[in-house]
Amino acid sequence: MNKSPQRQQGTYDLSSFQNQSDELVRLKRQASLLPQLELDSLKKHGLKPHMKVLDAACGPGLTASIIHDYLTTGHVTGVDLDASLLIEARRMAKQSRKAIRFRQADVYDLPFENEFDYIYCRFLFQHLEDPQRALASLSRALKPGGTLHILDVNDEWLFMYPEISEFRIFCQIAAEHQQRKGGNRFIGKALHHLFKHTGFEMIQPDVVTITSDMIGLETFLQITTRFKLEIIEPEWCETN
Repeated sequence: MNKSPQRQQGTYDLSSFQNQSDELVRLKRQASLLPQLELDSLKKHGLKPHMKVLDAACGPGLTASIIHDYLTTGHVTGVDLDASLLIEARRMAKQSRKAIRFRQADVYDLPFENEFDYIYCRFLFQHLEDPQRALASLSRALKPGGTLHILDVNDEWLFMYPEISEFRIFCQIAAEHQQRKGGNRFIGKALHHLFKHTGFEMIQPDVVTITSDMIGLETFLQITTRFKLEIIEPEWCETN
């Protein structure tokens, strides 16, 4: 008997947002900010036009679409736990006539084995209570010699200049609340250790810097604060 993918895992749940439409807009905006920079990073770390690619936790499918446009003889599959995000991903792919396969799946128990040349996980691991288990599942989905590419956050490097003390305090509070729910706003610095202890070889850490000068201050604040506002528990807001 297969596990049901319906159980929400981790600290991200679209259905918990007060305004899901606004969050969907934020997700799309985040995924489409610097597509060439992201594609360049994927190519730098081994993505080739002929590859069979998995976009794990694909959300509304914009990153899968970027990868699709680069591929020639290869193809991309997107998986996500959230059915509503997959509906939007399929709608957008159909509208743009892109042959991207989307399916609902749990990253802890992916229904693939030795299937993909390249797997991309974008801002997934910060939400996972058991990242080691997810890595093991992703490893099984990779072909021997395949590449797993994880992009995620380390909020130690999230700052504003000139410094605004309230922003730093807000980020600290959000990190504490996400940690209580099983997430990790500092997962970026743990990834090398996690890879090493899951048996991956040729680990290549990299830092991608995004500044408000590149995307605009309003967009920067929306991208970096919207989810944090949702993760802070309402009871804390009422007593502070």
